Amino acid sequence: MEASTELRALYMDPSETGVRWMLDPNSSTVLNGLAAADHRSADTPCDVDALIADVPDVLVLLRERHIGLATGTADSGGLDKWATAWTGRLEAERPATWGAALGTDLYQLRWLIGDNHLRAPGEDADLLRATDRRGCELVHGREAGPWLQEQNLDGVLCLRLRQCGGPSREAEQAMLQFQDDHARHFAHEKIIVDVRSNPGGSDEFVWKWIANHVPHPVRYVSDQAWRYDGRRLAAWNLTVEQIAIAGQDSISDLRRNNTPVPRPGAALALETDDETLAVGVSPWAGQMLVLTDRLTASAGESTAWMLREAFNAKLIGGPTGGFLTFGDITPYLLPRSGLVLGLATHRFGWRDVEMVGLRVDLTFDPRTPLPEIATSFDHLYAKACESSLG
Repeated sequence: MEASTELRALYMDPSETGVRWMLDPNSSTVLNGLAAADHRSADTPCDVDALIADVPDVLVLLRERHIGLATGTADSGGLDKWATAWTGRLEAERPATWGAALGTDLYQLRWLIGDNHLRAPGEDADLLRATDRRGCELVHGREAGPWLQEQNLDGVLCLRLRQCGGPSREAEQAMLQFQDDHARHFAHEKIIVDVRSNPGGSDEFVWKWIANHVPHPVRYVSDQAWRYDGRRLAAWNLTVEQIAIAGQDSISDLRRNNTPVPRPGAALALETDDETLAVGVSPWAGQMLVLTDRLTASAGESTAWMLREAFNAKLIGGPTGGFLTFGDITPYLLPRSGLVLGLATHRFGWRDVEMVGLRVDLTFDPRTPLPEIATSFDHLYAKACESSLG
């Protein structure tokens, strides 16, 4: 299936970039479309005929830019049937809003290809919660507050990590400061890392935070990622999206330096990584609890996994969200409806966790206030140890 002329018009000419589907930052249609999607809710009006016309192009992007589908590591056998069913529903129901138009069709696609990250702005959270087999699980809930909140409660260092960074300079600086404070943090004998309802970001900050303190070698799961011009392919479209939403001045130096530079003749490279931390210069032998729930996702989950692997940290709360097999989610804009699809450009070697999440050592109400958990640290840690042994 070939892409439409309308779809190709939103992306830079491959003769200038060497590859397809790099968003054109000089296109007002692209910038306006990405900005509109950022403000989209389930109640936002949707042109159903435009969305129907975009479905063939959705299939093109899925097959060419979802790393699992493009490399054959995800099953593409049911895609055409899925697209036909979605189109049939749109034609029969004629939904007027994005929430109704997207319905549960992307949820079904997530299960079809095994990628919980695959999302689009405008999905109806209430509808998905009612459909999701895990929707009834208790969660802490996302909340306003600093990226990192540090407290010392009853002799326990409590680190509330609400998100693992983000596109803003503020988020980047907060995580870099967290990373740099490792020696002071690991001077404590008891630590709680609270990643309840943490939606993710980048776990590289946490990997560097623990590096000097691991008591034994820690091997990260193997992974494959698309790179372009020696940098992550995802960085280009993500940067264009951020410019559309927040302007050029919002781009941090770190992000700018990590964004590829399009050039003729460039090509995609599928690179494999296998990273291991050696024993740290200051190994830590303390006790750690990691608090999780169903809304702990992506880098929030891999953070929990790292801490369990590195320090035998005990996970308490509820199983994580199950967003681990794919990453570096990249926005792709559709030409007629303005649909924006987030597609993975990075694949990890996790097994049996997607859509299911990491198990916990101790099931515990994730709504419990942090001070109450700190006060009960010794009791909870002992119970988690007993549970994990059993």
